[in-house]
Amino acid sequence: MEKCRRKDIDLLKGIAVIGVFFYHFGICRSGYLGVDVFLVISGFLTIPKIVDLMETDNFHYIRFIKQRLIRLWPLTILVAVLTLLVGYFMMMPVDYQNLAENALATFFFSNNLLQYFLGGNYWDIRNDFKPLMHTWYLGVLFEFYIFIPALLLSVWYLLGKKKSCLKITLMVCTLLSFLLFLFPLKPFDPFYFLHTRLFEFTIGGLAGLGLRKTEHLERKYYIGAYLILLLIILFGLFSMRNVLKENTIAIGAHIQPQHFSMANKLFLPMTVFLTALILHGNIAVHRKWKILSYLGTRSFEIFLWQQPIFAFYRYFIDHRPSIVAFTGCTLLTILLSEWAYDLFEKKLYFKKKIIRKALLLSTTVSIFCFAVYKNSGVVRDIPELDVKAVNVPPHFNTAYIDRIYAYQTDFTNTQTGNNVLLVGNSFARDFGNILLESVYGEQLNISYYPDFVSVPITQMEHCDYLFDFGYRADIPKEVWKHLKNKNQVYGIGTKSFGMSNGYVYAKRYTENYYETTIPLSSAYIMLNEEWKKEWGKQYIDLIEPIEAQTGEVYAFTPDHKLFSHDCRHLTRAGAMYYARILPLDIIFEKGYTDAAYPQEINHENIVCGNGG
Repeated sequence: MEKCRRKDIDLLKGIAVIGVFFYHFGICRSGYLGVDVFLVISGFLTIPKIVDLMETDNFHYIRFIKQRLIRLWPLTILVAVLTLLVGYFMMMPVDYQNLAENALATFFFSNNLLQYFLGGNYWDIRNDFKPLMHTWYLGVLFEFYIFIPALLLSVWYLLGKKKSCLKITLMVCTLLSFLLFLFPLKPFDPFYFLHTRLFEFTIGGLAGLGLRKTEHLERKYYIGAYLILLLIILFGLFSMRNVLKENTIAIGAHIQPQHFSMANKLFLPMTVFLTALILHGNIAVHRKWKILSYLGTRSFEIFLWQQPIFAFYRYFIDHRPSIVAFTGCTLLTILLSEWAYDLFEKKLYFKKKIIRKALLLSTTVSIFCFAVYKNSGVVRDIPELDVKAVNVPPHFNTAYIDRIYAYQTDFTNTQTGNNVLLVGNSFARDFGNILLESVYGEQLNISYYPDFVSVPITQMEHCDYLFDFGYRADIPKEVWKHLKNKNQVYGIGTKSFGMSNGYVYAKRYTENYYETTIPLSSAYIMLNEEWKKEWGKQYIDLIEPIEAQTGEVYAFTPDHKLFSHDCRHLTRAGAMYYARILPLDIIFEKGYTDAAYPQEINHENIVCGNGG
């Protein structure tokens, strides 16, 4: 088997896995295109094999699926289980609940669907902290293994066992899939679904079916294709200038949706085409590329291990790892990949009982994952969140902030003089909780709406106070026209408590645990300053009241409770602190916010110790 192995494919896999590796580590903007190389290779290796077996009446659908399971399932389950084990002892509830959801979906190759329906944005920077985020790829891959053989078998028997009909079918699938890729219903649909990814598999398959085994095109053209492909995949290496300058690695090499659109519609199809061209060429690989070929043979193992290792490093230690940390994580990835390659590729690949064992293990752990989900990710007492492992309230992470939805109604009494119209996203709902926790809570008649489009005109006419999360200039003119009191319009400030509570929680055995401060993202600082200038006195700054002298923000309230359970939204303790510290009396009694905030949080009397 090893003698027939094509070294050029290993070389391609090596280039691809380096691209993915660098992308997840934040130093290569186009590295994600390595996944597309993998998809083309999968189609190239799979589709011609299926067709050849059908021509000789030797293709068995169940046997094929079983072989794929033997190849993919054992290591996938092992990585997911070990990830769950690490998370059990170290992760905070909201993060561990998410990990349990991802693990459960990973066990059954459906994490692509879960990721899409939970958020859909592959470029969300918080994905860098999710150890199993990358297994969406396995979902797309296995869906291909299920769908394509079934489709080809159906065409084969329905249309008279003609190979030409199979090629036409693949061409039609390629065209339809590419159109769905170019014109998706939602911006990020092309990332997670088989129907928008199918053309990558089928182009690879068509390249394999059209391969001339006795004649090769000129070598120079394929070498050129290699170089262009390498430049495209590693295009983002220019971002390494920041690495070399700061000796740190940024969080992800993330690009904005508009940039994704360009890369999506230009570089991705080019990557697919060049990969198929190279596969068709079947050129010999020079020995000096031996390292890339080595990485290629272990590309699956490297792909599975790299994300958990680096995600945990970001989560527990530092979201901006040093070059030394990067090197250490790389070596650990290689070592684990070599061990996994030796164990699964060489020893377990042909063992028939491996599927049965994998099914038993995945089912057992899935029960555990479901229990974790039902318990909202709580597996231990966490005094910092006022939560115990037993009798956890349903959805305790979200129930508090979501209670504001109950106020999405008309003002119950328009004569009270305390009608508060609250408009905006979850940050606006956070402020709603601050108001309810304040001494004015019982006096306020709150009405909440997620945007101005949904606000009835009567609510605008009857409101005495309007609190909006967003730009003042974005408030529609029609709203201003109907407002009862135009002077009582306030902007709600943005806020952030870092990228990961795991970074805070990992310090729970240190002496100054409750004095932990968190660096603020420059994006939040800039937005806060921009809104402060725009709103002027009628801006409610939520960063200043929790800012330390270092410019960072405190993680804990003075009574040792976390401000946020997810680094974005307030806990009840956090809302209660803001209710005490914000100059709400000035707002509701004088009508402007020119009062000075109290000085930074006083931790002088805090008794530091074990946070549990």
